[in-house]
Amino acid sequence: MATRTGLPFLFGLYGIEPLPDTIKLLRESGACGVLLHRRNIESGEQVRALVKALEEGAGHPILAAVEHEGGLVTRFARDVTPLPGNLALGRTGTASLACEVGKSMARELIPIGISMNLAPLLDTDPALNLRSFGDDPEQAALMGTEMIRGMQELGLSAAAKHFPGRGKDGHTAGALAPFRAAVEKGVDAVVTSHAIHPALDPQPATFSRAVVHDLLRGTCGFRGVAMTDDLATAPGATIEEAVVRAAVAGHDVLVVAQHTDMMTRAWNAYRQALEKGRLDMDAVEESRRRIENLLRRHSAHPASVSSDDESDPRALSEIIAGAAVRIERDLLRLIPVPRGRRTGILFPRLTDVGDRIVVDDDLRGVVEMMRSWVQEVSKSVDILEIPVEPRADLFAMTLEWCCALELVIVFSFDAQAHPGHRRVLEEVQRQCRRVILVPIRNPEDREFAGPKASVVQTYGFRMPQLAAAVDLIFRGAGT
Repeated sequence: MATRTGLPFLFGLYGIEPLPDTIKLLRESGACGVLLHRRNIESGEQVRALVKALEEGAGHPILAAVEHEGGLVTRFARDVTPLPGNLALGRTGTASLACEVGKSMARELIPIGISMNLAPLLDTDPALNLRSFGDDPEQAALMGTEMIRGMQELGLSAAAKHFPGRGKDGHTAGALAPFRAAVEKGVDAVVTSHAIHPALDPQPATFSRAVVHDLLRGTCGFRGVAMTDDLATAPGATIEEAVVRAAVAGHDVLVVAQHTDMMTRAWNAYRQALEKGRLDMDAVEESRRRIENLLRRHSAHPASVSSDDESDPRALSEIIAGAAVRIERDLLRLIPVPRGRRTGILFPRLTDVGDRIVVDDDLRGVVEMMRSWVQEVSKSVDILEIPVEPRADLFAMTLEWCCALELVIVFSFDAQAHPGHRRVLEEVQRQCRRVILVPIRNPEDREFAGPKASVVQTYGFRMPQLAAAVDLIFRGAGT
């Protein structure tokens, strides 16, 4: 016990190369692994070198984890395909595609040293929009278990989140159903939620023994690794309190991924709790065995992906995007757009929200790529890229540009959260007779579509989804 008192910890780190403080913490604590964030990722080759250097510096095998849900939540701008997210998958209604997505994730993550993916998200709350498979627990269970199967068949550990689940009416038996299914299918890990579920416990699930020990272990029969969400963001507790309360609740892995000083404080608090007898030693040993079994499995039988596998993740993305995109409303029969109709496309400048999403290399050239797509079907279409929150002068120029057109297609990026973006959308509809709205970040932007506006849903903003929308609008494919 004295040699690896920090085994339960999954720590974060800073930079794209190992810093001395990180190596020191991993070596001295014996932490089980690291969670990589955007700040740690530049390329696939760099990640592989980083993980190798971390293991060598730590002096023991580690789990290298990342959150790669697809769609909205990905950490890679290059080298790992930005697949459409869960909502798009859910809209396809095809479970086999979810399995293929899981396999695709494994094929790309394993060769660069990643052994665990903190996915899929199994919550069914519509407020999570692009991240959720939808609000139907049965569909979330089916899609989620197939994605898990795809990842784990090829050797990438999956972690279902966020237990006990949140649906459109909070936590219900229905919200729990996808997690029950994941447990039954043998998911390697389950990540709990920081949310409070009053029907189960008045304190956050992170700290609730009723949720972790009684419900997850007891009722659901989970025998894998129970993980916290990042304890650096746990509500209502210092980091010292949070690690002890989470361990007492029944977690195996304690995630602390922000601030090196906070990570050190967390480990010291855990050591002191061990020394003072605040933790049940039988439970500590059980957790240790579960973590070591997972580590042993990854180190003794390192996952490998066949070099002759010819599967194409981009082709998979295109299939999902094409199956998910749909016309939600088209009262004026604007779709497909007739050749020769003077048409303009307003597209949000995605780099404006680059602090909230990963703008992958393809998306950086999206306007020119979109221009090439539409020119294949019409020479009378122009594209204007505008800021997500345009200044007053640019707002006026945008409206003037739109008023000279016969049809305006507006790609919206969460008008719910950006008042300037919403104002553009509403004013364009007031001044233009024909408008097609294409929400790409939040499907609920449909609320800002006037009674005569057409609405096309992509359920995401990755390049194949934008291409599918353009194809549908101008060619009518998939209608």
